[in-house]
Amino acid sequence: MSSPVEPLLEAARRLESGGRFAMVTVTATHGSTPRKVGARMVVGPGGEIVGTIGGAELEKLAIEKALQCLTSGRIERLDLDLDDLEHTQTGMACGGRMELLIEPFGVGPRLLLFGAGHVAKSTGSLAAEVGFSVVVLDARPEWANQDRFPRATIEIGPTEDLADQLDSTHDDFIAVMTHSHDQDYKVLTRILRKPFFYLGVIGSERKAAEIRHRLADDGFTEEEVARMTCPIGLDIGSHTPVEIAVSMVAQLIAVRSRREKERAD
Repeated sequence: MSSPVEPLLEAARRLESGGRFAMVTVTATHGSTPRKVGARMVVGPGGEIVGTIGGAELEKLAIEKALQCLTSGRIERLDLDLDDLEHTQTGMACGGRMELLIEPFGVGPRLLLFGAGHVAKSTGSLAAEVGFSVVVLDARPEWANQDRFPRATIEIGPTEDLADQLDSTHDDFIAVMTHSHDQDYKVLTRILRKPFFYLGVIGSERKAAEIRHRLADDGFTEEEVARMTCPIGLDIGSHTPVEIAVSMVAQLIAVRSRREKERAD
């Protein structure tokens, strides 16, 4: 018998998830499958689950996709082959197929933090507190890890490569605050022509002027350069990492509120 929705939702609210979870629902089956249409499972941001859609590799793949949805905020569908004798997907031999609908709940706008230093640590913590879904991208696992960013998704790799591969959306907020000015610039040039809602780069007025000059020399148009906010954050006279994070997150809240008002109008 399929799990009813309300008990699962109540269980999801009890997860240590800050109200964020993904609902996985079996929407179609063909042939022999471990669960039938209507079966549901809740996945928390740490991979914890309530309910089941059948266990084994199919459930593992569903959890992985659910965690991706919690990062992206997107609703996704997943088609699973349970007659996979060649082990190309599930490796299961039930003889059927299952179609899943994966819906994220409680996921705020995505904030992509390029850099995992002291300012990024404070920014990630404050941003998560006010409803952003934080992703930290950095090459240094000793800096970018769950101990320092317990409520964030972590992506490890050369930051310019991560920027190249970034599948951003028009709803994303992006903050560039790596360990060096040169690295900031490399990341910036790789994402400035991608979709996003907000893009901020940490630095002083002098650094901002230098960046704009370099971008113009590298062929970026005035319209493209104008998409960037630098220096990052509101001018509150901030100096310490926490103060800079406060100014940054205050700006994010203001921009998010303006977007919500525009959409409501």
